[in-house]
Amino acid sequence: MEGNMPNIRDWVAPDNKIKYVIISGNVAGRMARSRLDMSNFEAVMQFLKDEGGSVDS
Repeated sequence: MEGNMPNIRDWVAPDNKIKYVIISGNVAGRMARSRLDMSNFEAVMQFLKDEGGSVDS
């Protein structure tokens, strides 16, 4: 093998932000029946607010 190993000590890893949404089975059923796009975080949060749920950001 030719070449040198990269100097990974100086690499900067990007910051990641992960958001969890925890819902009950009843709410999940209503979300499924309304055909809510579960991959759309803003739509999920709006649905939960409209349902009167507690939403912390």
